Amino acid sequence: MTSDGPPPHRRGHRLLARPGITGSHAHLSFFAFRQMTNIDMLAPRKALLVAGADAHSRYYSEDVRAMAPDTVDLVIVPGADHVDLYDRKDLIPFDRLDEFFTENLARP
Repeated sequence: MTSDGPPPHRRGHRLLARPGITGSHAHLSFFAFRQMTNIDMLAPRKALLVAGADAHSRYYSEDVRAMAPDTVDLVIVPGADHVDLYDRKDLIPFDRLDEFFTENLARP
């Protein structure tokens, strides 16, 4: 943000989530994304989704989990929103990430 408003590449984007939220998810085109189109490509593989309990995007992860309950693990992090899980190290569930990668990506 500059003193005279948003940068040129962000002007005209509508803010739909809450004050302070900007980026591609604030633009209406984001809502046209069909996140379930290729769920069958994921389904035979294990996946771990991590979402903040207060994240505006939490329902995407919940929808994926509902469509592939046998292969998708979902971790909901209490007290975290969408961006907290980028760099709030005190909220990132490193133990679950380590467990998942060790069990599913380790060589036999």
